[in-house]
Parts: sequence; C-alpha cells; structure tokens
Amino acid sequence: GARVRRLGRRASAMYSRRKLKHWRRRKNELEKMGMRYNEGRYKLSCVVRQDTKDHVYCCALNTFHPAHADKLATTAGPRAYVYRLTPDGGVKLMQCYVDEDDEEDYFACCWCASAVPETSGRPMLAVAGGYKGVVRVIDCVARVVRVNLRGHGGGVNDVKAHPLRPHLLLTASKDESCRLWNVDSGACVAIFAGEFGHRNEVLSVDFKPGVDPYDASTSEPGDGEDKSVGQGVGQVLDGDVVFVSGAMDNQIKVWSTRGYPGLARRSDEW
Repeated sequence: GARVRRLGRRASAMYSRRKLKHWRRRKNELEKMGMRYNEGRYKLSCVVRQDTKDHVYCCALNTFHPAHADKLATTAGPRAYVYRLTPDGGVKLMQCYVDEDDEEDYFACCWCASAVPETSGRPMLAVAGGYKGVVRVIDCVARVVRVNLRGHGGGVNDVKAHPLRPHLLLTASKDESCRLWNVDSGACVAIFAGEFGHRNEVLSVDFKPGVDPYDASTSEPGDGEDKSVGQGVGQVLDGDVVFVSGAMDNQIKVWSTRGYPGLARRSDEW
C-alpha cells in the first residue's frame, strides 16, 4: 500500500513537471509572436446553479424579436425558467414556472410567437415539453399558460418553432412520432409516423430554413401534381413544410407536407 502511494505521488509529480514544461514552451512561443499567454483565450463570465436534483436538459435564447434577444429559457425538472442576460455578462432570473405535476420532467424548450395581429407584438411565448408528453406554451408577458398541446403518447424530447412562421411548432416524442402544431389555434396540424416513420423514440427535429409554408414560390411541382390551380412551374403548392428528424433507430428522415396544399394556412382557422 505504501509503495502504491509513493508511485502515485511520483507519477503525479512527473505529470506536473511535464505540464509546467509545456506551459513554459507555449508561453515562450507566444511571447516571440508578441502575444501574452492569456490573450485570446475564452473566459467564463457567469455561473447559475439550479436545483441540484434536476438536470438542465435544454436552454434557448429568444431569436424571434430583437427586443427580447437577451431572454433565456431553460428547463429543469418540473420547472421552466426565464432569465435575462445582462450587459456585464451576468444572468438575472426573471420568472419561474412550476408544473402542477411534480413528476413532470421537462426535456426541451424553445421560443415561439403568435401570428394573430392583436398579439403579434408580444413574442414572449416560451414552450416547454417533457416526460408527461404535454407541450405547454407560456405567455411570459401575461404570466399564464396560453395553451396546452396534448396528443403525444410518450415524453417530448425536442421542440422547435418555425423560423419564418414561429406560431408553428414541431415536436419529437418517445412515441416514435413527430407532430406539427399551430399555437394560435391549439390544433395538431399533422402527425408524422406510421409505415414511413421512425421505429424508436425521436430525439431531435429541426425545420429547413428559408422555406416559408405560406409562400407559393419556393420549389417546383412534382410529377402528377395538379398545375391547373394557378400554380406554375417554379412554384410550390401553398403550405409546404420541410423538416428533418433523428431517432434512436439510427435513422435521419426528411419530411414534407408537399402533398397537402395549404395545410399550414388552413390550420389557422381550425
């Protein structure tokens, strides 16, 4: 036992000498180039410690409105937090929402925005989904749950808002499906599963950027599609949503609603 301890101390001392030698060599190299050793290195500006028994599975900045670009949403256990990033590099807690079910465990969060004209100026909508399979859309201005999106038969692993139409949400679930939601109507627009779906829980989803579901000029009609409804070559049937998904079946899938013209737009009326 004593010999093992002596060998351990000797190995530690040898490692420390090698590390010190490397540090001195690197310092000399930088000094020859006119740079200091600490120059250009990253530094930690702030640390926020949440409840030690809950993992922080997700964090997301608000990218849908410049006025709220400093707002950060995080999820841990049955809680969703909203922080503000301060100019000095710090973080200030603004709000905390606690789920009524203590067994809830939020895995994913994001920000979204309403498309309804009278509320379009209030993009502070935070989204959280997790173990119970319920997606909660929280109005951080009114400080209430705006809508609960129910339908998944398993936990929600990921949520994403459409970059151009942020009232459209995409969710990935343990029930092997992806779902498209309309936050304003509270409706499930489409379910992506079944014969061509994943064979294990879906872990991640994301929208294809630059494709507007309400735009009719983003791609060409495919063979067999009806071109007699005012849609010429070089145009897409109104309502095309394109996204990708990854799952525990080791597959990546690309999805599109191209065969359902106007699906996203019609969901505004549901």
